[in-house]
Amino acid sequence: MRLILALAAAVTSTFPSFAATLRAGTAKVDITPAGGEQLWGYEDRVKPATGTLDPLYARVLALEAGGTRLVLVTLDLGRTFGPPEIEELRESARQTSGISCLLVTASHTHSAPAIADDYKNGPPAWERTALD
Repeated sequence: MRLILALAAAVTSTFPSFAATLRAGTAKVDITPAGGEQLWGYEDRVKPATGTLDPLYARVLALEAGGTRLVLVTLDLGRTFGPPEIEELRESARQTSGISCLLVTASHTHSAPAIADDYKNGPPAWERTALD
């Protein structure tokens, strides 16, 4: 819900730019897990995270021109969420905010939770929270 709210906030808090037909908005939401997650990268890392030094964010830039809305989401994660979760996010953004195109990228930090393309029992709780 936090990421969807950030998408909606970025779109609804738009401000006019110098070009009368272009509008833009930004938002940022904390997606830091509570703790104890296995971290991304470094194969020899066998213990989960023991704390948080810096929060992880999803940053959103929304652009609108001529009724078309494009949104760029950058994640402070090792990689983006898996394809099923990204498609779910795109569909929710389309339905709730009229977003035509949603682009998602990640910073490739090795200090964020590990992410998989698919999960046997669904995404872990921290990921579900970030996406909901």
